[in-house]
Amino acid sequence: EVEANEASAIESAVEAMITEDLGPAPLIRSRSQRKQDMLVLFDLLSVPKDSVLGRLVKVLSRVEDLGYVLVWTKSEVKEYGSLCNISHVELPRLKLRFNPRTDSDGKIRLYSRDHSDLFISDFRDSRLDALSTGIPHCLVMENAARELFLLVPNCTVHRPYISRCPFSTELKLDHQDSDWLENMASRFFLYPIHGSHTFLVTPTLSSAMYLIMLRMMARQYELAFRVVQSCEADRKLSRDEAWIFRQLRNANRDKHPNAHAVRLKFSLVVMHCGENLEELWELQSEFKQYILKISQVSSACKLSVDEEILLLEHIRSSNEFAQYEKVENQLDIQRGALDAELQNRHNYILMLLAGRSDTEKKIEFTHGQNDMQYGEYTTWDKVETQVDAFYQGFDTRYRTWRAQCEYCRPRFGGMRESRAIDTLNEMWKDQVTGVVRQLGFYFVAELLMGRVEVKLADHNNNAYTLGLLFSRILLLKNLQWGGRANLELKSSYNDNSWYPYVILGLLQHHTPKHGSLPACHCYNELEEGVMTHNFGGLSSFGYHLNSLLTQLRPVVDSPERRKALVYHPFSPGVISR
Repeated sequence: EVEANEASAIESAVEAMITEDLGPAPLIRSRSQRKQDMLVLFDLLSVPKDSVLGRLVKVLSRVEDLGYVLVWTKSEVKEYGSLCNISHVELPRLKLRFNPRTDSDGKIRLYSRDHSDLFISDFRDSRLDALSTGIPHCLVMENAARELFLLVPNCTVHRPYISRCPFSTELKLDHQDSDWLENMASRFFLYPIHGSHTFLVTPTLSSAMYLIMLRMMARQYELAFRVVQSCEADRKLSRDEAWIFRQLRNANRDKHPNAHAVRLKFSLVVMHCGENLEELWELQSEFKQYILKISQVSSACKLSVDEEILLLEHIRSSNEFAQYEKVENQLDIQRGALDAELQNRHNYILMLLAGRSDTEKKIEFTHGQNDMQYGEYTTWDKVETQVDAFYQGFDTRYRTWRAQCEYCRPRFGGMRESRAIDTLNEMWKDQVTGVVRQLGFYFVAELLMGRVEVKLADHNNNAYTLGLLFSRILLLKNLQWGGRANLELKSSYNDNSWYPYVILGLLQHHTPKHGSLPACHCYNELEEGVMTHNFGGLSSFGYHLNSLLTQLRPVVDSPERRKALVYHPFSPGVISR
């Protein structure tokens, strides 16, 4: 029993006639009969939070918008403060109905009318909380045998991008999606919870695919991989299965190494179900990203050798190449063939399977015809491979970079936590000259030289790693993110756009044994903006940059740099052809 504590709840009540339990009703019914069958709908927006209805609203609003939660009573509501019973609860959009009943222990529970033995449970423990993490729109259900279930609406789910929290796991539920309402006959899934409370049982393929999507959006890659392993899809998908299959593309923007592994594993499961995988992701691109990041893939998510062979053979022989005839296809491969990265991986695996694991054995591999097809990797390689040409046939004392540079050095020579993240966000918006945020390439150079300390969550100095990252970001921004990918590093006097990247490329291989680098004595001038070249010749900053090039000359032919430039076709890293 609950009090009708708000007068507005009475005033806005909706009268409804129940006919399903009346049987063959007479054409003319008495007023008393109509009054007995009358239901009153409560206005849930005005109930106190600490009341019975308030607690009920808090639970049900997890799975449905409050406007679609209907709580009815058959009690006669005459005035403010009168008591009434909750007769039943409806969630019409989810096709769920509940009735309050007394269980065997004498407690009043909210039982499902569609599953007569199930009621909303208040049981909780740490393992159950961990199991439901990443599934915010769920209800824990229980039966008389104390078996637990997780009721999850299968509505459309998105993970919005939050710039201040790029690795967020917040989800946005879309209950208004017309495709969901049209395609899904059952609007929720009921997952049995194993007795150990450590994993969910997926009774159908559609429920398994939906759980995979939720685990991916929660960045729980290993749990998603386990669910994929339990899936089987060797037949044509039904209407609801095909709809959920297409929803998996909502989770394909994640570039985590384990995310690539999960998508490849799922591709193995559904490759014979008749659906087009290109609607979800480009299988060739996913496999190539998996190869590049394989050293960061966790052991629980790695594909077996047989699975890799099966995927490569599927890419080679399937109809995907016939369907993949876009004009902007960067891979530029023909039907029935693999591009260089995948072919090299294929040859390498076949060698391992043949037992020729001796490192003295030769492996045949090919280079891609388009050097720019891999984005930032080969773009930076072009800097590395042209460093030699930069020093040949020209005196570095007369080489200059005609630009105005600005740089405001961190006051205390180091940054920690939030201050470091704010500075890195500013660096992302800056240009190579630093005229936008007063950072630019010289800030990156000081990161590589260790003159600026950056400490993030692990409390280690991350300056060098961030220097590597922002070196490539600055180069890609200067090349308009691939729009000017055909630029070459020339040796002419007037071509100066690659000048700072040569310095950054050499600083990445500099070690203390090559000597200490000169410090800049014009920080105050850099804060106001300084030209590298003036009417009288090189400015003081220009001389400083040239002295850097002179000091870095021994690095060009150093064994450390030559070793780093050896192209290895099977592992990621700083590669060069």
